[in-house]
Amino acid sequence: MNTEAERPAPVQAGARGSDWSQIGEDGLFSGMIGALCVALWFLILDTVAGRPLYTPSLLGKVLFRGAQAMDDPTMVPSMVVVYTGVHMAMFILLGLIAAWLIRASERAPAMGILLLFLFVIFEASFFVFSLAVGGGLIGRLGVTAVLIGNLLAAGGMSAYFLVRRPRARQSLEKSWEEA
Repeated sequence: MNTEAERPAPVQAGARGSDWSQIGEDGLFSGMIGALCVALWFLILDTVAGRPLYTPSLLGKVLFRGAQAMDDPTMVPSMVVVYTGVHMAMFILLGLIAAWLIRASERAPAMGILLLFLFVIFEASFFVFSLAVGGGLIGRLGVTAVLIGNLLAAGGMSAYFLVRRPRARQSLEKSWEEA
């Protein structure tokens, strides 16, 4: 026999599910936005330079064949597809971490400051990867192009979170004021 005390609380109108499903949804969409921003940026740069899809092909070849693959100027469609999958997965992982931090910052505003460190770590990790493979990968892509691409991704992801998480924006503003 059910009593009032045993019944689960009713779902509030407009509630979107559990914290984890919201984090998953926000991480997936924000990560896809970030990945698409970078991909479109380099597609534009590559197309203007007369070599569409050069960047994902180059990065795929370097990732899966090593630094010596940088000497091969051909665009390899299979490397574009494989690298695009890796690129998307990395950004979705970044989006999930950002979504978790944003959700945490709604409860503890100081957590919002970690978002800045997340961006710095992500940015630095690409430069470390390119140094590890050697051969001037960053020189081929251009430091400025990489920085602009990642800033576009951060901007796109931030815009998504600002629209989807208005409470997070208030918490972030509070954490910056207190810092």
